[in-house]
Amino acid sequence: MLRYAAALSILVCACDSDKSSGDAIDTHSDDTSAEVIDTATPDTSDVVPDTQPDTEADTQPDTDTAPDTQVGDTAPDAVDVSTDGNDTSDTAAPPDCVTDEQCNGTGIVPPNACVALRCVEGVCITGERDCDDGNPCTLDACDPRMGCINNEMTYEIGSSKIWYCPGHLAQADAQAACGTLGAELATVYTAEDATALANVLLDFADLDVWVSSFSGNFCPTPKRVVVPQCQAFDQAGCTASDVCFTERAFLCAIECNDGNPCTRDYVGDDGLCLSGPADCDDGNACTVDSCSERDGCQHVVPEGQCADADPCTTDTCSPQTGACTHARVAVPWDATHELVACPGPLTWSQARAKCAGGALAMPVTAAHKTALANIAASLGATAAVWAPVKQGDGGNQPWTWQDNGGSGAVPFCASVQPNFDEAGRCGAWSTVDGCVVDLSCIEARSFGCVFDTSIP
Repeated sequence: MLRYAAALSILVCACDSDKSSGDAIDTHSDDTSAEVIDTATPDTSDVVPDTQPDTEADTQPDTDTAPDTQVGDTAPDAVDVSTDGNDTSDTAAPPDCVTDEQCNGTGIVPPNACVALRCVEGVCITGERDCDDGNPCTLDACDPRMGCINNEMTYEIGSSKIWYCPGHLAQADAQAACGTLGAELATVYTAEDATALANVLLDFADLDVWVSSFSGNFCPTPKRVVVPQCQAFDQAGCTASDVCFTERAFLCAIECNDGNPCTRDYVGDDGLCLSGPADCDDGNACTVDSCSERDGCQHVVPEGQCADADPCTTDTCSPQTGACTHARVAVPWDATHELVACPGPLTWSQARAKCAGGALAMPVTAAHKTALANIAASLGATAAVWAPVKQGDGGNQPWTWQDNGGSGAVPFCASVQPNFDEAGRCGAWSTVDGCVVDLSCIEARSFGCVFDTSIP
């Protein structure tokens, strides 16, 4: 063994003498002499690690992968192919990524625009795409084909533009967010406002949203109002006070009203209030539409529209086309007579003249009463229609039947006195009470005429 060690020592020294290696190998721990300075090509590898510190600087760098831990080298070692005995560690591999952007193009992402590559702990992985645009008044979502969608949820209610803002904020922050839209927190002024805004909330999961502190409470069962005066509004159309720093969704509004009922006020695309002529068309071709600054839109049916001067035809106008029709309504009265409905309205004398050749209708049987009541209802005259009975001239005179319209005692209602001092009274059949009442003969009323159909 001693001979082998000596031989090895001689061999190593011989290798150093031809300047093909770097540092000489120390064989004794008590070596105090300086290293021989390398002047030839640096070592490609150390055979045995240094055990004594270098006392002079190498003129050529080593190819170690890590610097020597011993003092004395004045030039850095080159990268070592193998581990140096005096190195503490080899250099660690760098991470795949540091930011999400570095992951772009580094892998195959599934055909889903809502999946993105993200950098997590230095490794690129697939993850859910973040579509939050930081705007509390947009509804943020992701479509697998289109990617991120950030929509403003707006509604046109009357002359106001309403935003539903899903971002949950304290009341003061919600008011500030509305300000960025040129709007204010929405105000509930009327019960109609409460209904309209409640319908907006039905589209969303939020049960309570911030509205203006000036909002009224139009809830069917009003909630008790307590301080502080920050108002929350719910899907039931109720307004109630709540703690102002509670975070919740909110409604913003731009309200436009120039005070003129004959203008249509609305919010333009630029957020400014605009006005145009009010649309007073009610969709009815039979009315004349106009607008008054005092009363707003007016829809008037012209007097005598479609009238054909025949009181025994029902004159109507088609709302769709404005065309007039003149219908004669006749139903059987008995085996030899028919009842003709006459809308009129006419005075008693005029009605009697119109029924010339017949008589004013006076029910006798239960079937007659039903027929006359149905006719009266179809004419809209459900109170009373003229009957063929009249007080004698001069006042306080007996009541008599006219034109064979009836017979026997007049079936007055119990509350009616058949003879009294007032003159000019005529009878009318009450379709409600089923008896005769007395009215002034100059009133205008509907009536029915009974004609004999057996006469050619």
